[in-house]
Amino acid sequence: MGLVNLKFRSHNVQLECDNEERAVELSKKLNERIERFSGSKNANDTKLVYLTALLLQDEMETIAQELNSAEAKLEHEFESNNNILSDTLNYIAEYLENLAERLKKQ
Repeated sequence: MGLVNLKFRSHNVQLECDNEERAVELSKKLNERIERFSGSKNANDTKLVYLTALLLQDEMETIAQELNSAEAKLEHEFESNNNILSDTLNYIAEYLENLAERLKKQ
C-alpha cells in the first residue's frame, strides 16, 4: 500500500491506498463536485463536504431504485420467456407423441 497526497481545497491530505492513480482521479472529481457549492454563503469546508455527501447519497439512492426497477423488469421478462419456452417444449413433446402413435399404427 502506498501513500498518496490529495488536495482538498486549501488542504493537503495524505492517505494510504492500493491504487494511487484511482485515488487522485476520484479526488479530482470529488473536488469538482464540492466546488459547485463553494459560492454558497457561509460555505465552510464542513458544509461543502456535507452538501456534496448529501448529493452523492441522493444519486446513490436514485441509482439503486433504477437498478431495482431494471431487475424487476428483467425478472418479469425472464419469467415470460421461460413460460414461452415451456409452452413450446410442451407443444413439441405432444407433437412427437402423436407422431410416435401414428407410426405404431402403421
